Amino acid sequence: MGILIDKDDKVLVVSPHPDDESIGCGGFLSSFRGHCDVLLATDGYSEELNNAEQSAVRLEEFRMATDYLGVENIIFMHIPEQRIKASFPDFMKIDYSRYKYILVPNRYEDHIDHNQLFRVIRKAVKKERAKSELLEYEVWTTIRKPNIKLDISSVIEEKKNAISMHKSQIKDLDYVEMITGLNAYRGKGHGCDYAEVFYSEKQAQEKQLKQLKKKIKLLLKISK
Repeated sequence: MGILIDKDDKVLVVSPHPDDESIGCGGFLSSFRGHCDVLLATDGYSEELNNAEQSAVRLEEFRMATDYLGVENIIFMHIPEQRIKASFPDFMKIDYSRYKYILVPNRYEDHIDHNQLFRVIRKAVKKERAKSELLEYEVWTTIRKPNIKLDISSVIEEKKNAISMHKSQIKDLDYVEMITGLNAYRGKGHGCDYAEVFYSEKQAQEKQLKQLKKKIKLLLKISK
């Protein structure tokens, strides 16, 4: 099925920290300008480190990058790092039903904030009984069996530029080179230069159901 977005559809990109939106979904955001809101869970502030000054810098970089990528609206949660699970009631205040797709870090992400955010958002969406489809994206940990590919070859430079705006984060680790390499690898595996890949549990279940129906139909035909 892939990603189908009509002119009135809205998308929510859920980002654990300032920069994950660009690293994991920069191509998606640039490709679907005018459709995307971003929910920022943490400001990069750690109660243990008491790094409020650094957090302020990261927020300013985040605003620059999301503005550059054409983000329509930003939802700031202002949750300290490693406090996402404990802040579940705050996530229940969001109207998820507004969104056709909700992009979340994939369930296998090693980072605790990424991992907990996936579970918190999935739980909140289910409790709200929203019909939004969750699309899992990759940042620190690759998706094991992606079932959706988005060709971002035409916007790869925009993605690289957006990541570069997070200057405080790329001074020690070159996220531009790292994610460009991953996107190139994903692209070559799907017949294009660069791609972002996602996993939809809904589409995986629909595929399994379709295959099961096909097997049942075949067995009934053989038994006649």
